[in-house]
Amino acid sequence: MLHDVIQSAMGWLDYHLWEFEAGDRRYGLPDPDWPDDELSAAKNAKVKTLIDRGVRQLLYTYDMGDNWEHIVTLEAIEDGETGTKYPRYVEGDHRAPPEDCGGTPGFEAFLEAVTDPSHPEHKDVSDWHQECYGKLFDPDEIDERDAKLRIGAIAKRRAAGKTAQAKKNADKAASSPFQLPISLTDGVGTDFEVHEAGPASPDHNVTWRRVMGASEIAAEPRDLVQVIR
Repeated sequence: MLHDVIQSAMGWLDYHLWEFEAGDRRYGLPDPDWPDDELSAAKNAKVKTLIDRGVRQLLYTYDMGDNWEHIVTLEAIEDGETGTKYPRYVEGDHRAPPEDCGGTPGFEAFLEAVTDPSHPEHKDVSDWHQECYGKLFDPDEIDERDAKLRIGAIAKRRAAGKTAQAKKNADKAASSPFQLPISLTDGVGTDFEVHEAGPASPDHNVTWRRVMGASEIAAEPRDLVQVIR
């Protein structure tokens, strides 16, 4: 997701290779046609896990040809605002380099031409940017609307995913609160083993169980075990 956020903030189109370096590890998109034993799948890595490992800085590289490098630094960890979906766009300054402009030296040449109407390549680079992005390039103007929409879409997907996972976990817990079989002991010291579990009773908010060789016992304060011989 961090890759998607950076792409959205930079206004890029996400059609080049990329990777993160975190300590002595690299994360990206493994390519079966170009095996790299030292590159782990980024989709399996979580920022929280890296933070727990003591990582406070990441190197993000996008487009191995233009070689755009970003240093992502963790400055602080704070509680999120109630009701706010994350990630969230805060603010920005200046337009990012366009895709495929040739890295740092290419961008410098592009800026020189696009900002000088008398430059011999001004029309060519202006038309190229207009064709690719649908607008002229202004180095002092950041497209906040686009950044907010794209990052907002990521936040919505993340919130929807968390909601779906929470529901899945709740449904799983309701259908089988215990890992079976489990051993139980009643009030007089008799041992029983639960072999089957059923859904919660809609009328009494209890979960019925099949217990081998017992009469009736309480598994937990709100659960009732029903004996089926």
